Amino acid sequence: MDVTWFPFDDQTCCLKFGSWTYNDRKLVLEQGGNGWDMSEYIENGEWLLVGEVRIVCCLFVFLFAVSQFTTADYPVRRTVKLYECCPDEPYSDVK
Repeated sequence: MDVTWFPFDDQTCCLKFGSWTYNDRKLVLEQGGNGWDMSEYIENGEWLLVGEVRIVCCLFVFLFAVSQFTTADYPVRRTVKLYECCPDEPYSDVK
């Protein structure tokens, strides 16, 4: 991460959601409903949640938080990994 021009720059962060404990038979990652549950969201002085962006091509809705700079769209990709120890148990993540 290059912070030369912080806080007047843009930073890109990759979030990856998955489980190291549960496989695809015990955990299903999918979008539910028509948006995000914001009931436990806590505002703070560093980031401002500006809303959500719906991308038609994909199955997921994206939330963006900004701190005095503009946001960008990020595609979401689901990957499945099989391990030698348990080839019948797929493990997924979304990044």
